[in-house]
Amino acid sequence: MTEATYQEPPGGHALLVYTSEDHRSSALVAWMATGLRRDEKVLCTGTSLAGFRAVALRLADEHGLDTDALLASGQLRLETLDDYYPPEGQEAVVVAALDEGYDGVRMTVPAAEALTRMTPAAYDDIEALMEGICRRYPVASLCQYDSEVVRDRLAPSLAHHMIVTDEVATVTVVDGARWTDGRRRAAMRVALEGEFDLVNADLVRGVLSQAVALVPPGGAISVDLEAVRFLSLTTVRVLTGTTEELRAGGGLVELRGAGPHVVNLLHLLDLDHVQGIRLQE
Repeated sequence: MTEATYQEPPGGHALLVYTSEDHRSSALVAWMATGLRRDEKVLCTGTSLAGFRAVALRLADEHGLDTDALLASGQLRLETLDDYYPPEGQEAVVVAALDEGYDGVRMTVPAAEALTRMTPAAYDDIEALMEGICRRYPVASLCQYDSEVVRDRLAPSLAHHMIVTDEVATVTVVDGARWTDGRRRAAMRVALEGEFDLVNADLVRGVLSQAVALVPPGGAISVDLEAVRFLSLTTVRVLTGTTEELRAGGGLVELRGAGPHVVNLLHLLDLDHVQGIRLQE
């Protein structure tokens, strides 16, 4: 896979599952560049000074940004973990940046580095608070997870992220209510974008499992497939398997907006005749 195929992580409270250092760096640089162009303050932590300089160089070379000026003004900053996680909480960091006049704030940290300073339970609590901060303020937060170790942390991490993205795909929970409030709702919507195969099936399974847990018996989950470029048989099995209990209890799963190639696969698998699944072409 070439660098050009990497998918830029979206805004909001996003979880990046990276497969290599090149993938992590490319995705991070693109995400930071978007914020800097929008006059947002970008705060990074958990990386070495040399690593931060390499990122700044790529921002200049690949995106034409004047990183010397950005660093001098403080719009682009490398924070210590203590400054990134102050005793008064990350909301104070956000408010201080917005008070400087920036249009928004972007914050990013490798999860492994954060977990060197706190317990997994404490980190989950901070992530839950950040999800709320991203809803109350113009904030984008990107949590970086190594794909080799993410499996052990995927379920608790997904409970605090509306968006999960990897090298070629993004899964987004499109829902007006807070994702982490635990409140059940009659219907939820999940949007898939990019290419889905065996490699990222766990991302789809994890997000759908969280959605199913919040939908009561007889509820509905809408899965938006409009932006899907490739859908594997494995992913279809994940869709049906993860929602089996919901559908057996009278619930409904709507597959909406799929393109011709995906629709052909769904018809070939006879999904339009599976209990509790409705195709909306």
